Amino acid sequence: MHRHRIDGPASRSGRQSEAPALRDKLASPNNLTRRHFYLPALVAGMAVILSGYPAYGSEQPTVPYTIPFIDVAGEIDRQVIVAQGTKTEYRGQVNTVLMKDGHTIFAVWSIGHGGKCGLMKKSEDGGLTWIDMLPTPQNWLTVKSCPCIFRLTDTSGVERMFVIAGNPKLYQSMSLDEGKTWTPMKWNGLYKPGGNTTIIPVEGGHKHLMHVQHKSHEKQSRYTVWQAISSDGGLTWDDYREVCGVPDADPCEPCLVRSPNGRQLLCLMRENSSVYDNRLNSLMMTSDDEGKTWSKAKEVTGSLTGHRHVAAYAPDLPPRVKPTFKLHSWGFPLTACGA
Repeated sequence: MHRHRIDGPASRSGRQSEAPALRDKLASPNNLTRRHFYLPALVAGMAVILSGYPAYGSEQPTVPYTIPFIDVAGEIDRQVIVAQGTKTEYRGQVNTVLMKDGHTIFAVWSIGHGGKCGLMKKSEDGGLTWIDMLPTPQNWLTVKSCPCIFRLTDTSGVERMFVIAGNPKLYQSMSLDEGKTWTPMKWNGLYKPGGNTTIIPVEGGHKHLMHVQHKSHEKQSRYTVWQAISSDGGLTWDDYREVCGVPDADPCEPCLVRSPNGRQLLCLMRENSSVYDNRLNSLMMTSDDEGKTWSKAKEVTGSLTGHRHVAAYAPDLPPRVKPTFKLHSWGFPLTACGA
C-alpha cells in the first residue's frame, strides 16, 4: 500500500529529549506504518485550515509540516453565525449531527466554557441558514458541559436521537421523532468530568461503543479514557471500564472513527498535560476487535495535534477521513482548524 508522509515525526525538532521517560512509555510513532490504519495517509493532500491565524503575528512559525496552511478568516462569505454570543455570554463547544436526508443539521452547545446545556438549533439547508432556537426540556439547563448529539439505530431498525452531556454524571435525552420533541435529561449510570462524548456502531451495528474522558483511580488529577457498550441502540450502557491511561500524560476528549476498510477502529485523543508546554502531541490507539482490546497509546504527527477532534468521511473516492479540531501544536497558537 502506498503511504504518504505529510509532515515530520511526532516529536518536534530538537525537543524529543524534554520528556524521554514518557516517550519510552508510549509506542514509537514510527510504528504507525505497521498498522493498516495509517493515520497520515488518511489526510494526505488536504490542507489544514486556520481561522484567524494572522492575528497572532505576520510570520508563520517554522514547523516540520509539508501540508499547506490556509487562512480563511477573511472569507466572510464562507462563514455562517449559528448563535451569536455577547460580551458576557460565551457560546461554544458546539456539536452537530447530520440527518439521513443529507441536508438537515442539528446543533447543540454550552453556555459558557463547560457551562449549562439547553440550547439547540436546526438548519434545513446544509448549514447555510439556521432556524430560531428550538424548544428543549427545562431540565436541560441543569446539566453542564459539552452536549453531544447523535443518531443511533438499534437492531430492529428503530432510529433514536440522543443528546448526551454532564459533569460529573453523564445524562442523556432522547427524541423518537427526528428532533421535534425531546425527553428530559436522565442520568444513564455513567460518570464523566466534562469533555465531549464519541459513539460509533460496532459488530455490524448490533452494538454501539462510547468513549468518554474520566479520572484515573490511582491519581484523580489525571485524565484517562473509558468506554461503555450499548446493545439496545443507546438506551442503556454497560461494561464501563478504562481503556487508555498513560503515566504522566492526560489522554482525554476521544474521537472514534472506523478505518476505510472497516476492519479497525481508531481513537484520537487530546493530550491535556501539554496545554501549556507542548511536551507531547495528541495521542491515538487502535482496536482490531471492535473495541474489546486496544493498542498502546502513541503520539500522532504534529499536524494532527489539537483538541476536540471530530473525524468524518469526505464524500469522495478513495475514502478520506477529514478530522476537524482546534490546532494546538508546537509553534502555533490555539485556533480552529481542519485537515
